[in-house]
Amino acid sequence: MKKQYVVKWKYLSALILMLIVLLLPITAWADDVKDEEAPVAQPLLQWSDDLSYAKYLVRNYAYYDFNEQVLEAKDVPTLITELQKIDRWAQYFSAEEYKGLVAEIEGDFVGIGVYVDTSEGKLMVQGVMANSPAERAGLRYGDIIVGVDELKAPQATAEQLMAALGGEENSLLVLKYQRDGRIIEELMNRKLITLPSMEYWLMKEVIGYIRIDLFTTHTGEELAAAVRSMKKQGLQALVVDLRDCPGGELDGAVMSCGVLAGVGPMMFFVSKDGWDSFAPVDEAIPLDLPLAVLINEDTASAAELVAANVQDNGAGVLIGVPSYGKGVMQSLIDLPSGAGIKFTTNKIVTHGYQDIDFSGGVMPDIYVTEEEEQLAKALSWLQEQLLKPGFLKFYIGLAGFSQGGQWQDLPAGALLDEGASYVPLELTLDQLGWQREKHEGIIYFSKGVQRLIIDEAEQKLITSSGNQVLISRDNTLYLPAALLRKYGYTITWNSAERSVRIEK
Repeated sequence: MKKQYVVKWKYLSALILMLIVLLLPITAWADDVKDEEAPVAQPLLQWSDDLSYAKYLVRNYAYYDFNEQVLEAKDVPTLITELQKIDRWAQYFSAEEYKGLVAEIEGDFVGIGVYVDTSEGKLMVQGVMANSPAERAGLRYGDIIVGVDELKAPQATAEQLMAALGGEENSLLVLKYQRDGRIIEELMNRKLITLPSMEYWLMKEVIGYIRIDLFTTHTGEELAAAVRSMKKQGLQALVVDLRDCPGGELDGAVMSCGVLAGVGPMMFFVSKDGWDSFAPVDEAIPLDLPLAVLINEDTASAAELVAANVQDNGAGVLIGVPSYGKGVMQSLIDLPSGAGIKFTTNKIVTHGYQDIDFSGGVMPDIYVTEEEEQLAKALSWLQEQLLKPGFLKFYIGLAGFSQGGQWQDLPAGALLDEGASYVPLELTLDQLGWQREKHEGIIYFSKGVQRLIIDEAEQKLITSSGNQVLISRDNTLYLPAALLRKYGYTITWNSAERSVRIEK
């Protein structure tokens, strides 16, 4: 089985041991990768030993060039050790480690629902999940698990005890744990548990806050549900906190882009031989809210891709410091023995063609270094956006416009020409938040990945589908109001008022 990952890996030993909770985000597979390109079309039928299969995979699908010492390895762990000299993301997993890792990545696992720590050589409970068997049994922080069925400490290691907590759904186990010097025994059953990947709440009454800890298979659905829930409570603006998020499952990240950034090809995959494939979002309900995304130096991998796509689409602003800079993808593949390996197979380029690996990270739109000030800046920026009028309204024959119901006198207004309404080009785009640059008689307007190019001398709009002549009156260029629909705006004509209303 091949899975594709975009993740910053650290504290790996802790990650592998946590069969019950995914502490480190790892990114999972993309459904859009072409079947004929998958290196594991019939792996277990064609290959009987791990080493031959691993050499085949690395030889044919590794993104980074490597030396022959990699392929001269006598076993898979040695092969991966050699590959790590070129590909720092490469890793080998035993069969037990691989099984637990895949379960964690997908966000679903069978267990009793405890967060545990093994760093002291004991299996200590750090916390319990809501509505889990562990919560119902009354386990709490500080309890030391000393036995699972026939396994007992100290003969059984903490790692062995933790592995025994997993198993078949609804199967029974006898759990023994120590609390205040006493040994308590509980008969429990294992349940299928979905690990939440985020937390959210309303703050400042109408501003929502969502912190994504990692991206799993379910994150896109969780994010959409969180937005729907808060909108019912009056949500008008949103903070998404991606600080310290090391990445996660790729499909969950793509779905999250659909919630926050809209539709389109969110990520392009580049193999060693060139452009490969892409991950699209075909349908999305526009967020249609002021959005601020917090990033820092530990925002990595899938989290960076989501942040970059928000930036690319002009869907919100990024606040904080430059991100980690991991724009490559690993494939996690199971070997015939049940063990697994991962290594880099692709580079990823975002919707707006940001090459995060090359650039070394995603740059924030608003640079704020102090952690406590980053959220404060996001809240103040969102409050400023909420105070801005929500629409522009022009009246035919009147010089000026209404912004959110407040009239502003200006030399130019709207025109009606051959039954179509026109609005002052530069004034309208400026008020809608487009950036403007002028060079050698050409005016470049941009908002995210959207572009408008105006040839001022020729008085025409340059587009990929052809040029369009603009109207000029008193040294002012006018744009057909209906054209703005292509860029996500709602245009409403009121024949009684002879007015045109423009809103996002």
